[in-house]
Amino acid sequence: MVLNMTGGGGINLTVVGGTTVPASPKENTIWVNTSTAISSYVMSVTEPESPVAGMVWFCYRSGSLAPIEVVKNSGIWAYPADCQQYVNGAWVFKPASVYQSGKWISLTITAIEPGKIVLPYYLTTTLNKNPSFTAGNGYTTLKGNEGGYAGAIFGPIDVTPFKTLHFRGGAATNDNAAAILLKIWGGRVTNSNASGLAQIQIKTGTADYDLDISGINQTAYFGPTLSYNYSMTIYELELR
Repeated sequence: MVLNMTGGGGINLTVVGGTTVPASPKENTIWVNTSTAISSYVMSVTEPESPVAGMVWFCYRSGSLAPIEVVKNSGIWAYPADCQQYVNGAWVFKPASVYQSGKWISLTITAIEPGKIVLPYYLTTTLNKNPSFTAGNGYTTLKGNEGGYAGAIFGPIDVTPFKTLHFRGGAATNDNAAAILLKIWGGRVTNSNASGLAQIQIKTGTADYDLDISGINQTAYFGPTLSYNYSMTIYELELR
């Protein structure tokens, strides 16, 4: 499903831009924190083919924290998650929130969803061979190939609007869970063992983890990291 619009009668949502929180918002107001004027907006799974300056793209994700019934009582729902705006010829992530039931709900930025790596990333290793990082069959696997330290790193992204870095997955059975971590760094790293701003240990078995990043107000890099030939299975990784 693709919604491509500049607004219109009967639509049960409003998209506004600006760098300050809107006063007296209506239900299902989507606020995009941007200093660039919004020319139009699109809600779709895939990147718009012919973007224009100022266009906002809300990417559909099955795990949207703020689903919206596009037209009241229609049964047609939108599931906005990642928000990007076309600025100076490129897509740029923008913080966005939806006003529902008297409070603002921040939209997520999804790095990994079940069976799919969504955002661009780079691999790190302290030896000569990169880890394997593969997606399919409903999950993604990160596995070291030669010892040392290895990671799959996403960024740079301004994490200021977000409270947690959410991870669903776990370390492989019999691996040393103490060497398998989810980390966030303040700058680009080439060694995933480098000290970060925050980290959380990933243990064996599948579970949900929420790394508190509420005190990190800057552009950052984040991702799973491990050592030796250990491995982990990842179902979700997203900023919330």
